[in-house]
Amino acid sequence: DVYKRQIMSMGGNVLDAGIIPTPGVAYLVRELHAEGGIVISASHNPPEYNGIKFFDRQGFKLTEEAEAEIESFVLAGGADPESLPSGDAVGVVLPVEDACELYIQHAISSLQDKTLDFSKLTIALDTGHGASSLTTAAALEQLGATVHVINDGFNGVDINVECGSTHLEPVKELLAETGAHIGIAHDGDADRVMFVDELGNEIDGDVVETVCALSASRKRWKRQAFRSCKPRWGTSTS
Repeated sequence: DVYKRQIMSMGGNVLDAGIIPTPGVAYLVRELHAEGGIVISASHNPPEYNGIKFFDRQGFKLTEEAEAEIESFVLAGGADPESLPSGDAVGVVLPVEDACELYIQHAISSLQDKTLDFSKLTIALDTGHGASSLTTAAALEQLGATVHVINDGFNGVDINVECGSTHLEPVKELLAETGAHIGIAHDGDADRVMFVDELGNEIDGDVVETVCALSASRKRWKRQAFRSCKPRWGTSTS
């Protein structure tokens, strides 16, 4: 609430998305044509390490130069109180009631044309008492998967505590209990993920990035191969 009041005091309006994964804020900044985005999060750390993540109007994290400007502005005392707006010029808070659903549908739409079949997939999911508790299971279930979830309740003081992407033992146990095909574990703000295969082997970010790179490279090669195949036309007498 402190950040909302500060933004409004400077004449800005706040689009309040509530509890939502960090990538969801990056998406909503562009989707709702906001000037920027702010996330209060401890990321993959325990909740006592809460900090601030800023995004520009394109949904990207701020550059170090931009962050340095903000820091200098704050350390210098901020805006002159005499210059602050008053009356109708003060900003307002506008709740984004369907923020999580917008993000869920965006995630689903990015997969629907990939001919992926989730209907026979059983997934063990640990949301780390964090923001993905409101999104990941819903998205996977809408894609047809059977999802078993743990640590999907939250009270603000148990995020990432002995669970989630930094503590894979709970999701490994869930995978073994349910016979799931894969385990997924998020950190508190769901901007990182760890996977566990059906045998309980950990699949870290390096492996995931390699798979994504190979997939992107294969798609690029196919596009280039298609474009290089110039059509040739002829007649029945040629």
